[in-house]
Amino acid sequence: MERNTRKYVTMGLLVALGYVSLFFIRIPIIPSASFLRFDVKDVFISIGGLIFGPLYALIGAVAVSFLQMLSVSEYGIIGLIMNTVSVSSFVIPQSVIYSKKKNSTGLIIGLIVGCISMVIAMLLWNYLITPMYMGVSRDVVAKMILPVFLPFNLIKSIINSIIIFLIFTPVKKKILKDVEKF
Repeated sequence: MERNTRKYVTMGLLVALGYVSLFFIRIPIIPSASFLRFDVKDVFISIGGLIFGPLYALIGAVAVSFLQMLSVSEYGIIGLIMNTVSVSSFVIPQSVIYSKKKNSTGLIIGLIVGCISMVIAMLLWNYLITPMYMGVSRDVVAKMILPVFLPFNLIKSIINSIIIFLIFTPVKKKILKDVEKF
């Protein structure tokens, strides 16, 4: 089988794992905003992006967000947009940085930049989009930025980054060994 086909198949499996994880791990971590749930789907997409590059990260982000919209999300197209922005802003910076510096330092810098990127993107997008699906004014959402959206996105991105940091090297070795085998 052609090497690119192996990459697509492997990324598809990572998207599938991210999607399946949504059925088991979706935890509200901010009591006043139960609509915001921690999940680990970003871990799977990030691993694919780190191994195969930013384009695969983008494709994975869109794919898992689309599948999420069709099944576990209650927010339809708005949920698709928000999830795509969230996952993309987290995984693409990581994969761009790591593709230029493929070592522990590149991984750590990528994870940090991914966290910062996701937090900033989601603060902006929550301010712009949340009023549409919550049916509240932008003033109400503005009052939620610091006590709700900021801590949620920080917690989610940091926990996912820690998981990625801990499992990336052994998972990368296994995936690359399997992709190269054929």
